[in-house]
Amino acid sequence: MSGDIGNRLSCAVVLSLAYIHLRWFGFRRTLYVARKVTGWRVHESTIDSLRVANALVRAVEEVAVVFPGRALCLEQSLTLFTMLRWAGIPANLRMGAVALPFTAHAWVEVGGEPINAEVEFLSAFQVFPELPE
Repeated sequence: MSGDIGNRLSCAVVLSLAYIHLRWFGFRRTLYVARKVTGWRVHESTIDSLRVANALVRAVEEVAVVFPGRALCLEQSLTLFTMLRWAGIPANLRMGAVALPFTAHAWVEVGGEPINAEVEFLSAFQVFPELPE
C-alpha cells in the first residue's frame, strides 16, 4: 500500500513538472530533459519489470484523473516514460496521428508493446518515427 502512495506522489510531481515544462519549453526540449535525467538502466527481472510497469501505469492514470489542468495522453505518457526509465525499465515514447478527422495520440511502449493504450485503438494511427536520443 505504501508503495502505491509513493508511486502516486512521485507521478504527481513528475506530471506537474512535465505539464509546466511542456508549456514553457515545448515537446522536443521536454523529451530531451526527460531522457537526460533518467538515463538507461535495464532491470534484471522481466517479471518484476512488468509488475512495476503495471503499477506505474495505474499510478499515472489515478493521478491524471485528479490533476488540476489538462493531463491527457502526452502529459501522461511523458510522466510514465520518465517513471519507467527511473525504475530501470527501457521504455519508448511513441506518437501517431489519424488524418481524418485529425487525431493525435501519445503512448509508451516497453519491449515494443504499448502499456498505456490498447493495441486495437492504436492500429488506426500512423506511427511517427522515434525521435533520436
